[in-house]
Parts: sequence; C-alpha cells; structure tokens
Amino acid sequence: MFLKIVRKYISILKINLLQALQYKINTFFLLSIILVPPLAYFFLWKTIYTQTEIIGDYKLSELITYYIISSFFLEARPHVSWEIAILIKDGRFSKYITKPFNHLLFEFLASCAYLLLWWIFAILGVIFLFFILKNYIILPYGLLPFFLSFLFAILGGVLSFIIEYTFILLAFWVEKPFAFLRVWDLIIRFLSGYIIPLDLLPFKNIFLFLPFKYISFLPARIFIGKININIFNELFILLFWIIIFYFISQIIFYLGRKIYTAPGSI
Repeated sequence: MFLKIVRKYISILKINLLQALQYKINTFFLLSIILVPPLAYFFLWKTIYTQTEIIGDYKLSELITYYIISSFFLEARPHVSWEIAILIKDGRFSKYITKPFNHLLFEFLASCAYLLLWWIFAILGVIFLFFILKNYIILPYGLLPFFLSFLFAILGGVLSFIIEYTFILLAFWVEKPFAFLRVWDLIIRFLSGYIIPLDLLPFKNIFLFLPFKYISFLPARIFIGKININIFNELFILLFWIIIFYFISQIIFYLGRKIYTAPGSI
C-alpha cells in the first residue's frame, strides 16, 4: 500500500518535470532574477562602504556574498501556482477535491519538478556572479556551513511553500485573492532578509522572531560563516513552524471544501 502511494506521487513529479522541460528558454531568461538584483546591490553597497569598513558585523565581501546567496535561496524555492485560485473560482477545483491524494503534497511535487530545472540555471547564474565578483566573494570554511546553509534553505523553502499555499486557499472566501498574493510576495522579500539583512533593521528582535528568516536570511548567514546561533535549537523551531503551518493549511482546506460550490463546472 505504501509503495503504491509513493509510486503515485513519483508519477506526479515525473509528469510535471517533463512539462517543465518544454519551457527551457523561459527558465533560462529567468536567470535575470538571479543576476540583476545582486549586481544592483553590489554597486549600491560598494558606494556605501566607501564611508566605512564594516556595517553591523558585515564586511563588504560578506554582504555581497550574502546578497548573492540570499537571492538564490529566495528565488530558487518552490512556489504555489496562482492557478489554484482561478480553479476554485470557476469551479474546476472539484477534480482535486474528489481525488484520493493530499492536494498540498500534489502541488509541492509539481512545483519541485519545475524547480529542478530552475536550480540548474540558478546555480550557473551564481557561479557566473562568483566569477565576475570574485574579489568580493567569500566561501564557507569547510563543508559544514555549506551543508547547514542548504539544509535550512530547503526546509525554509518548504515553510514558504506551505504559507503561500495557505494564502492562496483564501480564494474559497475571497473573490479575487491575487492582491493577497502580491502583498505576500512583497512581505516575503522584506521579512526574509532579501532586501536588507534582518539584523541591520531597527527592532531586529521582532523580525528575527518571525519564521520568515529561515527562507533566506539565516541560510545566507550560515553560508558566510556567521553561525552565532544554536543550530539544533533553530532547526527544531523551523520544523515546529512547518508543522504548525501545515496543520493550519489543512484546516483551511477542510473549511474551504465545506463552502465550496462548483456550478456548471466540468
């Protein structure tokens, strides 16, 4: 029974990966998302650092590396398809409600299929940035910071996906939830530390308490060697947030099903 369930979800992953391979050029052009912002931040912060040698606990090379890695982790995370809201509104979401699988897991695997191709291009983009900015780049000291950085980034991506999925389920109640999703995108870029490292903000303890730091801020900090935290404690808290938001998403999905109607759907 277990193997049958596993094969079912593996099939979902394979089908969506084949679909993603049809849009390689589109994915290639998305490299601009990885390349352009870190370059812009480089010129901005290089100008700022002409007046000082260190800001917070960041040297210029540490901050530039932080932005490259933070941008990579933020953009190379699984995303929920906004089409879910459209399907809910026009009645075509019924086929997912009646199917014997977990819809959140289904969407997650579908997103991961596209993400596999995206990671290939994104890693190439990061390598290119490291090459052209090699005088302003630092690398992890040993494999442990590298491993921990990616571990937290992957789990942070899972957390981000579940929260985004929960947001999009508001389509059960809201006529046009896309405004919420656009606000979410802006919020996540700020609260994840992508725009500015969270520890450089006023009232930083508030921002560091929120779960969004695990999406890019904390993984990028670990990558540049600033592991001034209890790793096991932070990992436990991250897993706790994932579990909490998973149950919230399932409750909202259950309540949404109760009020869902699909007149005229096919």
